[in-house]
Amino acid sequence: MVHPYSLTEASQDQYLALMMQKSINTGRPVNAVQQNRVKEK
Repeated sequence: MVHPYSLTEASQDQYLALMMQKSINTGRPVNAVQQNRVKEK
């Protein structure tokens, strides 16, 4: 069974990807925090 991939989860994954790229580009560690979740209808 395939579970829907919510916009909230996709947005968090994109944020993490951007933070990882920032770390790669700068050669420095970054701190990522879970973004505030808004309930989807």
